[in-house]
Amino acid sequence: MDTEALIKSIRRGDEDAVRELIRTRGAAVFTHAMALCEWDKPLARALVSETFRNVIAHLRAFPDEMISDAGLAELLDAEMVEAVHRQCIRNASGALDDTPLKTIRSKKHEVKPTEPARSRAAKRAIIGFQMTLLVLLAIAALWLMCGILMSMKWMPYADLGYTWFNRTFFEVF
Repeated sequence: MDTEALIKSIRRGDEDAVRELIRTRGAAVFTHAMALCEWDKPLARALVSETFRNVIAHLRAFPDEMISDAGLAELLDAEMVEAVHRQCIRNASGALDDTPLKTIRSKKHEVKPTEPARSRAAKRAIIGFQMTLLVLLAIAALWLMCGILMSMKWMPYADLGYTWFNRTFFEVF
């Protein structure tokens, strides 16, 4: 059927002409809708049905408008974009926060507690003290390990203060 005759039939209210329009242009519009909504099939179907409803309503609302084949393709594309925008607005409106602005603003301007400047220095001092104790403990462990290895003759003898330690502390016992 010729495009102009098809449009005239749609404007007269012929449902067979509407079906013919959907049959001839439906695949292209559906492919375009799939590309627009990133291959989401249910969303694309909803967009296609909304697009065709709007195009048919437009054709019936403006009976004196001359529309050619290219004009119909342009109208379908424009209605598809409008349907996408409306769908985005519908999807976004459900995601809006219903909290009153006064509550949002009070949370935004709420003063958050901060640590005093002195506490960072205190943390650094504690960490420094812990590191010093750890180094001293490591040195003492190495000294003890060397003494044990030398007494077992696994290491050559070297006086690392063991005689002084023995004379000073073993006299007490």
